[in-house]
Amino acid sequence: MMKEGVMDVADFKLTTVSFLPSTEGRNQDGQDYFIYIKEPKDDYSSAPRSSFFDALEISKEESIKNGNWRCISTSSNQSVELHFRSYADKRIISVTINLPSYQLDISSYAWYRQRKAFLKLECPEQVCQDLVEGLLQRIFVKYKGKTAYLSLKQSKRGVTSKNFS
Repeated sequence: MMKEGVMDVADFKLTTVSFLPSTEGRNQDGQDYFIYIKEPKDDYSSAPRSSFFDALEISKEESIKNGNWRCISTSSNQSVELHFRSYADKRIISVTINLPSYQLDISSYAWYRQRKAFLKLECPEQVCQDLVEGLLQRIFVKYKGKTAYLSLKQSKRGVTSKNFS
């Protein structure tokens, strides 16, 4: 049982993917970035209904067999913004990944009844670090045969890379 005010990372589902185009156009080497996102098992993403990713149809990479991993590919975008929404907590966590450098920009939005809208929280300390770290553990990026794992930890400088097998 969860304590009041404590958010569970499994409650956050990927609801929106936005692409920020690169000024140079396509990568010089023509290689695609493959962004993998692990989704918790849920009715909306299991058979026979179509998932959010099936509707996008933008991945050229085969999905990973074990687990509920989905893949998005891009070659001409500077960054990808992923919105994870919790319907229970009425909150959105936005993770923006700058693809050439893997720098992260994390934002949080909360529902305000008075305005009937999600508003961005201006104080970064209002974003639960454990929750964000849990969301980042559900994401990795493949590029040129290497895998980048995302993290907020300073020692990793936001990303680590190793060969993907």
